[in-house]
Amino acid sequence: MADSWFTRAGGLLMRPALKDQELLWLRPCRSIHTFGMRYPIAVFFIDCHLRVIDVIPNLSPNRIAFNRRAYSVVETIPIPQDQRLPSIAQLERVLSSEGGG
Repeated sequence: MADSWFTRAGGLLMRPALKDQELLWLRPCRSIHTFGMRYPIAVFFIDCHLRVIDVIPNLSPNRIAFNRRAYSVVETIPIPQDQRLPSIAQLERVLSSEGGG
């Protein structure tokens, strides 16, 4: 979890590429960028009730994404077009167990 200014500012730029089943939860956060990154990511915008309100399954490097209703953002590996999105209920359970809200 990235919940301080420093960890949110660094985000995935200061980490190796995420592996399958890994995620980075940025909170509070309404916008992210992929400038300087060498790989795409999937982005989930989460509201203050830990509900997924928007998904970008494959955000390319050197892009900006935002959602003004978001309270936090989850970043993970990109989701291939032929693969279904992860269960939103499953993601929400993971976030709830991490202590959100």
